[in-house]
Amino acid sequence: MGGDQRLPDQLTSPQNREKRILNIVRAIQKYGDVTDHPILTDEIDRYGKSFLQDGDKIDVFRLLSLVHMLDGLIKQMPTYMQTICAITMEPVWTVHDEYMFIRILQCFEIIFSIIVKGFLTCQGLIQQGDFKRCSSIMRKLNLIFQCNSALFRILNSMPRETFALFRTYTDGASAIQSEQYKLIEALAARPSPSRLYSAAFASVPGVKRTYEQGELLHFEDLLQSYADWENADFLELIQSMGQFDASFVQWKKVHTNIAVKMLGSQLGTGYTQGTPYLKANADARLFPFLQQWEGRLP
Repeated sequence: MGGDQRLPDQLTSPQNREKRILNIVRAIQKYGDVTDHPILTDEIDRYGKSFLQDGDKIDVFRLLSLVHMLDGLIKQMPTYMQTICAITMEPVWTVHDEYMFIRILQCFEIIFSIIVKGFLTCQGLIQQGDFKRCSSIMRKLNLIFQCNSALFRILNSMPRETFALFRTYTDGASAIQSEQYKLIEALAARPSPSRLYSAAFASVPGVKRTYEQGELLHFEDLLQSYADWENADFLELIQSMGQFDASFVQWKKVHTNIAVKMLGSQLGTGYTQGTPYLKANADARLFPFLQQWEGRLP
């Protein structure tokens, strides 16, 4: 539409296109709860209630209206953000859905970066004994992470056959093999030697080197040093970390399910063994040390 000829191969069906646009708008709604609220029209709910089913005849004017609505949301973005979006699209193939795949990974990277910044801020607050503010930040990070389901719904609209056409070129592009993701792990708890010297960290040598040089603090040592079990704010912090931990594990499980759909038994996209690797780590907690502490909570 609009004369845009980028990535013209394997265009998705009109029905799937409408479903995808609706999920994108709903994702914007979801993240609007944790950022500046975008201006949304009442048409969103109306479109959602009358969503077309497979086999229904598509109304081209309805689809154009949805695209126009999405364009209106994009125009609400600051100019610098629109520029960033324009220069950060570097597909390696011509399959249309690769555009979506890249954007979803970029969204996850932004979220991971927010989590890293939040973790670093929390670590500083713990050293100051300000458990109350730290707990507040951890709850906000949890809310942001719970919004990820909206992105997964968009990603799940991509057929496995379409992904297979460009996945050959995606080595290193797995969301869970990003530097920001591994920073989250390294800041959360002390990785075991087997984990630190596995393929998981080999793909992010900068993070691995920084950790080995002792330049990264992690919550495990910090909380052991500054624990104050008589302080209600400290107890609240432990609870908020446990809630974030649960959201993190749920994210990995959903990611694993989508990977199984897309990859089956094939090798993964991030220098890993694929779905067996994801399945083996899906239940691993981000803050495993909390398990022995949670029994002390009221």
